[in-house]
Amino acid sequence: MTIRMIRIGNQKDFWSGVLLGGAGFSVIWGAFAYEIGVASQMGPGFFPILVGAITVILSGILIVRSLSMNDLSASSADQAPESQWSWRSLFWIIVPIILFGVLLNVIGIFFSIFLLVLMSSWASTDFHLKTAIVLSIVLMIISGFIFVWGLSLEFRLWPSFFGEG
Repeated sequence: MTIRMIRIGNQKDFWSGVLLGGAGFSVIWGAFAYEIGVASQMGPGFFPILVGAITVILSGILIVRSLSMNDLSASSADQAPESQWSWRSLFWIIVPIILFGVLLNVIGIFFSIFLLVLMSSWASTDFHLKTAIVLSIVLMIISGFIFVWGLSLEFRLWPSFFGEG
């Protein structure tokens, strides 16, 4: 008789699902502070709860897909090795986000986004400078249209030595 156990087959998917699920539950919990309303007359909490619920459902699917059934009698050579943290990638994701927050009011939204995307691209093992620069410029322009002109948020556009922005 073989005993079957559920084990995590894909570490990245499992922990991504846990993280997304936590974020989804946090959004739902925070949205209950607002009036929810009904589908025909939505309150300010309706959409965040809907997005949070969809996030939780998708994270559940991700977690379930990451699990696999294994026989306890299987040899340890048949099992996949545990994944290692990529400290280099982690560094190049976290540091640019912190710098973005610190530098936003100093160098403006355009250069902050440019640096954020360019530096975060270094986290990839398949980094190409030309692609990262093009992506940075495109996202810089799109962000300008969405946040500054579309939503009329008051961000400094560029450093003060370029003029008032």
